[in-house]
Amino acid sequence: MKKILIPVDFSEVAINAIRYAFDLYGDHAKFTIFHISNNSLSLYEPELVHMALNKTDLVHIELTNTVEDLIQKNNLKVEFEVQVEIGAIVDSIIRKIDIGNYDGVVMGTKDKYSLFEKLFGTVSLGVVKRTEIPVYLIPFETRFSPFEEVVVAADFHLESDDLIWGISEWNQRFKAHIHFLHVSKKHHFSDAFIRNIVEEYFDEKNVEFPFTIVNEDDDDVAEEIIEYSDEENADLQIIVTDKTTWLDMLTSNSVSKEMILKATKPMLFLHSGKTKKSQLFFELLTV
Repeated sequence: MKKILIPVDFSEVAINAIRYAFDLYGDHAKFTIFHISNNSLSLYEPELVHMALNKTDLVHIELTNTVEDLIQKNNLKVEFEVQVEIGAIVDSIIRKIDIGNYDGVVMGTKDKYSLFEKLFGTVSLGVVKRTEIPVYLIPFETRFSPFEEVVVAADFHLESDDLIWGISEWNQRFKAHIHFLHVSKKHHFSDAFIRNIVEEYFDEKNVEFPFTIVNEDDDDVAEEIIEYSDEENADLQIIVTDKTTWLDMLTSNSVSKEMILKATKPMLFLHSGKTKKSQLFFELLTV
């Protein structure tokens, strides 16, 4: 049985993500509904600490009741627990993932972001870039239905045997049509890259699902992925991302960041197995 972490607040976006996760995994997973109270407390003010701890108890009760109501109204059969902690949101989520040995994360994404979030990144981006497990990001009002059309943002990451195998194994359940979409103005698929995807992993293994390889020219990779997904009525977009340092996350305009800010369809972020170090960091070291 898989262990799935669902970080939440009390927004409709978060409640929708819980419902999506329950429908996606059903009784094949145990869910942890995780709320973080982002409070700055001083140990020199024990009364405030005590008040905050009492508040977490109340939040735990309220969140448990909310999830139980959701389960009852939708006649669901799932196993869940609620955990509430005090701390920095992204750091707390990453620590929970590492300690709890989770298999995946499901989070809701907003339809509007502040200027600060657009410049410095969202909570979702912080989690995506700092964990090595799969992360589903679910836009508000999106309901789960078995995946039929899935767009994979194809780049050099897919030369990894493990990633191709992982996507193939993931799709054994859904048998979705996989669209490998490569977007670039300057670099097209090489023969070796096509052979790696088509011959070695799909043709030779006689996979039981259809797939398409598409190459598009566009300066805006995220915009092309979104546009193609809309044209194909995709149910899901899969993005492969590198584990990134905090500094690089602040200074870069990554496809992951743009997709989180713009996309209106569910996204699945997979970790490449690589860590992207900040070029700015190395430049600072050499000054």
